[in-house]
Amino acid sequence: DFFFFAKIFSDEKIAAKGECIMKQGFTLIELLVVVLIIGILSSVALPQYQAAVAKARYVQLQTAAEAVYRAQQVYYMANGAYSTSFDDLDIQLGGEVSVGNETDSVLQASNYSCFINVETTVATHVYCVNRGQGGSNGHQINLSNAKRTCIAYDEDTTAEKVCKSMGGTYTSSGNSYANYLLP
Repeated sequence: DFFFFAKIFSDEKIAAKGECIMKQGFTLIELLVVVLIIGILSSVALPQYQAAVAKARYVQLQTAAEAVYRAQQVYYMANGAYSTSFDDLDIQLGGEVSVGNETDSVLQASNYSCFINVETTVATHVYCVNRGQGGSNGHQINLSNAKRTCIAYDEDTTAEKVCKSMGGTYTSSGNSYANYLLP
C-alpha cells in the first residue's frame, strides 16, 4: 500500500514541476472508430424507423377507411343505398369535403385523403390514400362484399412491404399500383 501512495505523490510532483506532460483527449483514430460505429448503427436503424413510420401511417388510413365503411353501413340500413357524399354520413374525420373526378366525394385531411368511389351514381368503394414521405399506400373497402385491399402506389417498395406485413396477398397491379388482398 505504501508504494501505491508514493507513486501518486511522486507523479504529482513531476507534473507540478513540468517535467512530465500528461496526454489528454482522444486520438484521431479513436474518433474515426466512434464515427464509423455511429454510421453503421444509423444505417441499420434508419430503414427500420422508416418502415415503422410507413406502417403507422397505413394503420391511420385503415382506421379512417373502416370508420367511413361503418358509417356507410349505417346509412345503408337507414336509406337502402350507400351514400355518394361524406356530407350524408354521420362521421367526423376532421377534413374538408369536396367533389373529385366529377362524381367521387373526397375528404381531404391533413395526412391523407378519403374517397367514396361512385360508378353510375352508385357508391361502390371507400378508400383512403397517403401519398408522400414514408410510403404511398391506400386502403380500400368494397361496399358490397366488405373485401379489404391494401394498395401500394408508384412501385413503392416500402408500401409493398407494409401491405405484405399486414397479411396482404398480391392479387393484381395496374400502371402505378399493386393490390394486396387483406385477410
